[in-house]
Amino acid sequence: MNDIKFNKNIATIYALVEQYKKSGRFTEEMAQSIIKTIEGKDLKIAVIGKMKAGKSTFTNALIFHDNVLPSGQAPTTVTLTNIEYTDDPSKDSVTEVELLTSSDIEDIKANTNSTNPKIAEKARELLSSLNKIPGGYEQYVSKGKVVINLDELDKFTSKDGELSGLAKKVTIYKHIDVLKGITITDTPGFNDPVTSRGDATRNALKDCHIILFIHDYLDKYDQDEIAILLEQVEYSGVSMLVDIINKMDMNGDLQLSQWPTYLLKFDRKKEEAIKQIPKEGIKELLAKGTTSYVSALMALVGYEVLNCKKNNCEPSDDTKNFFVDCQSDFPELKQADDFIKYSNIAGIVNIINQLSADKSKYLENYPIQTLAGLLKSLVDTISAEIKSKESELGVLAQSAADAKQQLDAINEIFEPLSAKISSPNLAISLRDCISDTRHQIQNWRDNKCVAEFTSSNYEKPGTWSNGPEKRNLARYKGVLFDFDNEVRNDLEKLKSSFDTKCEYYVNDLVSGLVTNNINLQSRESLKNSLISLLKSEISTGLFFVVNPNEPDDYLSGADEQYSLYRSDFLQRRSDSVIDEKYLKMFRGFVDDTISSNKLRESILDEIEKLKRKLKESINYSPADKENEIKRLEQEIEKLTKEREGVETDIESLDKLTKEA
Repeated sequence: MNDIKFNKNIATIYALVEQYKKSGRFTEEMAQSIIKTIEGKDLKIAVIGKMKAGKSTFTNALIFHDNVLPSGQAPTTVTLTNIEYTDDPSKDSVTEVELLTSSDIEDIKANTNSTNPKIAEKARELLSSLNKIPGGYEQYVSKGKVVINLDELDKFTSKDGELSGLAKKVTIYKHIDVLKGITITDTPGFNDPVTSRGDATRNALKDCHIILFIHDYLDKYDQDEIAILLEQVEYSGVSMLVDIINKMDMNGDLQLSQWPTYLLKFDRKKEEAIKQIPKEGIKELLAKGTTSYVSALMALVGYEVLNCKKNNCEPSDDTKNFFVDCQSDFPELKQADDFIKYSNIAGIVNIINQLSADKSKYLENYPIQTLAGLLKSLVDTISAEIKSKESELGVLAQSAADAKQQLDAINEIFEPLSAKISSPNLAISLRDCISDTRHQIQNWRDNKCVAEFTSSNYEKPGTWSNGPEKRNLARYKGVLFDFDNEVRNDLEKLKSSFDTKCEYYVNDLVSGLVTNNINLQSRESLKNSLISLLKSEISTGLFFVVNPNEPDDYLSGADEQYSLYRSDFLQRRSDSVIDEKYLKMFRGFVDDTISSNKLRESILDEIEKLKRKLKESINYSPADKENEIKRLEQEIEKLTKEREGVETDIESLDKLTKEA
């Protein structure tokens, strides 16, 4: 399966969140705490290239493995288009079209007299198209956005569409798992007569992590392709550019086995193009980029034939004809899988996975580790439930006489136990743990400041481009990531300390309940029940989230770069942030659960529950007792299997983290 790894991992996270939400193990708040660490942090992939290079066919093959986006006179190549995931099935294929403004119209009119003949020609063509709109374009201009279905888009963007030329920007929403964690940006041609749209295209590309430059196999960095780079691409210092030679199946001079050799010829043309480019940043972007080849149509046909075989339907006539023609030209293509294999679509996916490794590190690991933390807490919760069931089994295993003796003993110590629970010692102890953790985080932050933010670690601003600043930003995001990992470890330790302190508290609580009637086994049973109760409260009440909270763009100002980032770091990870974002939940837990009557009531409820079980045990007939024992054993077995499943999911998440 040709999957973009970043997308596959994000989809795995979504699936696990949904699974545990459906099972009732995750509350909506827990689920949202994970989803929020993903939202707005997609892997952004831009597709650029000349008209007719096959951009839409390529996108269909790479992302959807199906004809989701129209190709040919493709709507997605006429104007700036974003393709995004929506989690709402009812919004699948909903398309937002941002319309031209009055200012844009004036801009188009002015550009009909542009000194650039190509811009002037396109401006005249666009104005002519707008003037053909029934009732006049004035009724639509500056209306903002209109919402339509994807199959209606061609009336805005195709040459013969009744509203052709009105679209300034298009956003297509798809409820398809393959889009989770990914945003695709498809760009219009260069020499855009709408200045604001050209600016939007450049800004969109600047924010992309990977730029895929699609070339027809006949076009090897001609002047038009160089112009696309000069006009649309602003070198960011972080983004990577991949040149992709498409339509290799149309190259009648080469057999399948010879396709890779075409890269040498292309790269020679690329080297010549680099010499012609005046912008140093673009030269650097091309020089450090990579080149590959593909037959997007061949891959798409292979996917369509496989899907039809799976769904017991017939491919389209065009697909059948292409399939037969390709088999005639290339004897290696014996079945649909061969079309996908030799198309080299998997090679493109591998390149994207390699280039997105750093992005994966900074974005995937936040939700992965948040989810893993919740699952580890769930293991504790399930373990506590198992222990509680085992305590119930212990009660049932007693004889009626022993159960009566234990019941009398618990009734005897109920009042003194109730008074002892009100002791503030546990809350004081837990607050001390929080204070210690706060100091640890502060020390880690202050030491990081001294070691990290130096002039030798952060480059001077660039002369030709923003490359150095972007590299500084990439380094800084790594610092924030490492710091957050340390914070997460400290919070995990704090949570573990809460477990330990609560266990000490219960031991002390129960150890003083020594009477002539209550024996060691009875005290152990009570102790295990209370420890399970408190650990369950901690597991469900303390699900913390460490959010990236990082700058979107490089920092600029009069100070040195290292000084700018140090100031930003101290602000983003200030004492108030430590208190509000990291430790607030722990303090709230102590105040709301430990210091309040809630703890006392929960413990007393647990004792009442134990008393109820003892009474039932005394009154059970042998058959009733046997049935109850069998029920408890089945519940323990079910919980044990559930715990094993959660532990397997944790291992899977750990593996994803290591692979990122």
